[in-house]
Amino acid sequence: MAEVHIHLAENIRFARQNAGETQWDLAEVCGVSPTAIANYESGLRQPDLVTLARIAEHYHLTLDALVLGKLHKS
Repeated sequence: MAEVHIHLAENIRFARQNAGETQWDLAEVCGVSPTAIANYESGLRQPDLVTLARIAEHYHLTLDALVLGKLHKS
């Protein structure tokens, strides 16, 4: 289960950076604070389902790809 959280954190960061957006930009889209985005990307917190869906939709990803996929290179 911990590996899922690692992929999610890395995937959120990768998708955001790949889109050329800041944590502030993504926070505005999701209706959360930039600190929340930083916590998601560091793996300290996981987004709730609504926020997760907003992130996936914003980056044109499926939930499966965002949560379980490996969007970044190892």
